[in-house]
Amino acid sequence: MSQTKTIFVTVLGGVAEVDTTTVPEGVEVEIVDLDALKESGVDYIKMLSDEARAYIKASGFIDL
Repeated sequence: MSQTKTIFVTVLGGVAEVDTTTVPEGVEVEIVDLDALKESGVDYIKMLSDEARAYIKASGFIDL
């Protein structure tokens, strides 16, 4: 069984829309809204997956 791969989509000042018909089978897409991250901080971070939290930390969007 192969491991699920994840694509993170970051959004700043706009709307993200993913056409799920273009996402390969076995790939998850998670949207990270940088505006919500700035506005809500900890409350928004709690809603993200562990993988998304690691992604935003590694990308320098926030210091967790």
